[in-house]
Amino acid sequence: MDANKDLNSINYLRSDQDVDGKQILLTLLRNKRLIASITGISLLLGLTYALTAKRVWEGQFQIVIANQQSGSSSLNFLQTNPGLSSLLGGRSGLTNKLQTEVEILKSPSMLMPVFSFVKKTKKDNEGYAVPRAQFFTWLDSSLNISLKKGTSVLSLAYRDVDKELIVPVLNKISSAYQAYSGRDRNRNIEKGSIYLDEQISKYKIKSLKSLRAAESYAIENDLTIKSLSSLKSSGIARINQSNEGNFKALSLPLEKNSAANKEIDVETTRVAAANRIRTIKQQLKQLNLLVDDNEAFIFFGRAMPELSGIKHFKTLDNIEEQLLLKRLNFTENDKAIVRLLERKEFIVEAIKKEVIKNLEGTRQVAESILAASKRPKGVLVKYRELLAESSRDQNTLETLESQRRSLSLDKAFSEDPWQLITQPILLDSPVAPSRKSIVIFAFLLGISSGSGIAIYLERKKDLCYDLSELQSLINLPLLEQLSIKDTNSWDEPIKLLAQGQLSELRNKSIALITIGDIDQTATSELVKKLETYLSSCNVFATKDLSTAANCSSQLIITSMGVSSRNDLRKLKNRLSLQNKPVIGWISLGPNSDYLL
Repeated sequence: MDANKDLNSINYLRSDQDVDGKQILLTLLRNKRLIASITGISLLLGLTYALTAKRVWEGQFQIVIANQQSGSSSLNFLQTNPGLSSLLGGRSGLTNKLQTEVEILKSPSMLMPVFSFVKKTKKDNEGYAVPRAQFFTWLDSSLNISLKKGTSVLSLAYRDVDKELIVPVLNKISSAYQAYSGRDRNRNIEKGSIYLDEQISKYKIKSLKSLRAAESYAIENDLTIKSLSSLKSSGIARINQSNEGNFKALSLPLEKNSAANKEIDVETTRVAAANRIRTIKQQLKQLNLLVDDNEAFIFFGRAMPELSGIKHFKTLDNIEEQLLLKRLNFTENDKAIVRLLERKEFIVEAIKKEVIKNLEGTRQVAESILAASKRPKGVLVKYRELLAESSRDQNTLETLESQRRSLSLDKAFSEDPWQLITQPILLDSPVAPSRKSIVIFAFLLGISSGSGIAIYLERKKDLCYDLSELQSLINLPLLEQLSIKDTNSWDEPIKLLAQGQLSELRNKSIALITIGDIDQTATSELVKKLETYLSSCNVFATKDLSTAANCSSQLIITSMGVSSRNDLRKLKNRLSLQNKPVIGWISLGPNSDYLL
């Protein structure tokens, strides 16, 4: 049951939708003359506008937005240095995004001079002034600025009704953009140069002070480093000269390697003396062990380079040579050999004493040097700190001076502005308005407006054009449909009615109640024919229900498209108030279910 009910509801809705669509179509067909008239007027107006409207022309050019961060090394230094970046406002390297650049290029600061040129030209040529407040309207309607997807190519198109104005405007925009491309770079170079000059002056003084402090401390504590020989020869006079611009001379002692890592002479001397003392002590210890072994003692002594100059070694060599010759001819008991052996023993003892004496003397000298090279605790550490500070200041100064020279070179060799891919050109044909589109739009506007007006007017009249709807509103039997276009065909149906459904009305009065704008001639004809076939029957037509109530029977006469729904509802309510029979109703109009 429920399924059948749902199916019936769906079918009913579909039927209503079909009827509504058909009713709209029939409404449009009934008012085709009105729709055609409105459409014709709209087409005429559209065609007139298309032919008389000023043609809009367009010009274009393309430009490559270069990456300003990929410039010189000095600018890269400025961008990566936090201090310099903050000084320059942090713009370089942070806001150099393509989309940001596009928005800047659309701003009034860039395009207001171009807009002023357009205003002045239009005022001179056309005699009217463009208000300043219309800048953004002009920007939105006349300019199209966009980036090609995935590239840094900027496309710009300008539209205007003044064909001769387009190329000059594009040239001005192109010039403004190219000037802008180098503006920030030059400003950064200028600001960077000022900053670097200030820092160079600051570090010249600071480096000079740190160098003077290191030298003063070295003089007070008898300290030098091996690379300070040139400084020692120059003295304070050279420091004073540096204050007048010869700062490079002072940098000779402190080369690019950190001075704190270089050898300090007094420390080198101390270390060398201590090592020497340890070596001598070890040598004396070894010689004491060999004192009873003359041959080993002499061999060890000869091996020490510092003892090679002892003259007794040569005397010993002569004795050894004489013994070798004597032994070729004499025995060991020979007096000459015995005397040579005694002399050899004496020389060996002399060598031992001299070796020991020389080593002891050398040790004493080293101990004196070691004592002289000692400094109070912390002196060398502080000296290294002073040297390191002086070296850092000097290296910073050299870096700043190098960057200053690079900025000077960058300024001398300016980069090319943003490159134009295409020169500003004017398209051969106008881009607007499209006459074909205007005519099509006017046609569609006329059709839609005419249809809307037709539907509105019919709904306002509230006339019923549907026979089934008319039947449901009257809710009485439909006796016959008579066409007013062919009254000659009425005889047969009226005769049949008189013999059938109306046969009981003979010799009675019948009121024909007309509803709506019924044709009077057709109504009179219907009255005559009914009287003819219903003998002795009084038939008359009226719109007054009170008059019709005096008759024995009533018959409603109406038709599609002549009676409103409201009138039919009122008629139905009023008929129910009177106790008079209403036989039915006759449709007196076009012989069709739908009036066209």
